[in-house]
Amino acid sequence: MINNCEESRQFSLFMCLIFVASAALLMPRHEMWRDEMQAWLLIRDVGSFWELLGHLKNELHPFLWYALLYPLKFVTRNPEIMKPLHLLIASTAVYIFFRNAPFSRLNKQLFIFGYFPFFEYGVIARDYALVLLFSFLLALLYTAERADLAFSKSRLYVLTAVFFLICQTHLLGIMIGGAFSFLIAWDVFIKGERKKLLPLFGFLGGVITFLVQIFPPTNYYTPSFGFDHNFSRMQLALLSIWRGFSPFPVPFLHFWNTNILDISLFLYYLQLLLAFFVLLGSFAFVMTLREIRSALFYCVGAFSILSAIYITTVLGIRFSGFIFIFFILALWIGYGLKGSVCRSRVISVLLLIHVAATSVAYYYDMKYPFSAAKQTARFIENLRLRNPVIVGYVDDTTMSLAGYLNAQIYYPQADRFGSFLTWDETSLVALSTCEIIRKAGEVRTKTKRPVLVVLNYMPKEEECRRTSVSSFTLLGWFPTAIVANEVYSIWLIQ
Repeated sequence: MINNCEESRQFSLFMCLIFVASAALLMPRHEMWRDEMQAWLLIRDVGSFWELLGHLKNELHPFLWYALLYPLKFVTRNPEIMKPLHLLIASTAVYIFFRNAPFSRLNKQLFIFGYFPFFEYGVIARDYALVLLFSFLLALLYTAERADLAFSKSRLYVLTAVFFLICQTHLLGIMIGGAFSFLIAWDVFIKGERKKLLPLFGFLGGVITFLVQIFPPTNYYTPSFGFDHNFSRMQLALLSIWRGFSPFPVPFLHFWNTNILDISLFLYYLQLLLAFFVLLGSFAFVMTLREIRSALFYCVGAFSILSAIYITTVLGIRFSGFIFIFFILALWIGYGLKGSVCRSRVISVLLLIHVAATSVAYYYDMKYPFSAAKQTARFIENLRLRNPVIVGYVDDTTMSLAGYLNAQIYYPQADRFGSFLTWDETSLVALSTCEIIRKAGEVRTKTKRPVLVVLNYMPKEEECRRTSVSSFTLLGWFPTAIVANEVYSIWLIQ
């Protein structure tokens, strides 16, 4: 007999296969953008795995995603091999959720095809899928024996390992692990369940390992942090609540990281008011479960992620989505400990909005390139130039070309050849078109090779005329991409 909090294995596998098929249909049409490509360039171009670990201080991301990618470089130099691995991780997370989460079948179906699990953490190949996977494992393990939580020794060891591993995924993993460790600490110190102390050491060891890896160098320039009172950061934190719970974007080419209420200034500020009500409403909904652990988890989680958003000035909707994930996990804990199932129509309507957001993302990512990097790289290959030098500006928006071309490119901002970025102060250097062309001309003189200049904009005609290079010819212009600054003009210097 199947537990009322558990789907049949066959139906869970069936839904997981539908998820995989739907994502696999889109993935070949999804061009990888710079944040996806940075991880691949790192594992591709560093020497040893230990050397790779040394570069993580520039990434602010711990080792686990890179460790999983590292063996793939011995299989192929094509960066798109990341996609099947990422889909495997995302689909495993979906299976665990569908099989075990205490939600109605309808709500589980809506959730897995919602914007965040499907598109943001499913199609876009980054380490957020790992965070989701280990988050669901923690929820499953914590609620495994429901209200009594009489953990077996083997389950404690597994829980300890998962605590350590989630800390090696992302800062978000630290936050989610921290919220779960707070519940473990509650059980240990309030409820007197001393045998649950072991997982806390797993979390502590994971945090220490995380900090050792990502402590940034002195010349690191991003992201920016601020600890003073600042209204604009408070506004960003509030907006992230609304965008996490209602991620429906503006339906146009550059939909990514937008919200439907961005279409007018009045509606933009209305989001702040709506965010306040969403936060109160979500807390009220969790409180109706009358489960102290669920309420504590959501309080700790919401506070930690909103604090992180407040002090950090560069964040996308992918980060806001974890406010909603904290809410879902709180419901999992609450309903799971009570041994009941969430059949709320309010949750169904909320999840339906997320599915609608997925449909917008699916349509535009299927129709238009996410980044013009792949299209540009194929154009360059078809030119059949003999060993050309690629000059890329701006560095962080052109580095995707290094992945698709399987090459090193010249970054005039840092005055070096390379592929992945080190995020030092050279990335802040702004160059005029004339300066870029002058540097490219110097490279042409030194190397005696044809030089292609790839710019993430179309320069004005008078800028091109003012250059000291005699032959500067436009070969191609690729102005269409969902990521607005990953469009490219291609110029030949001979």
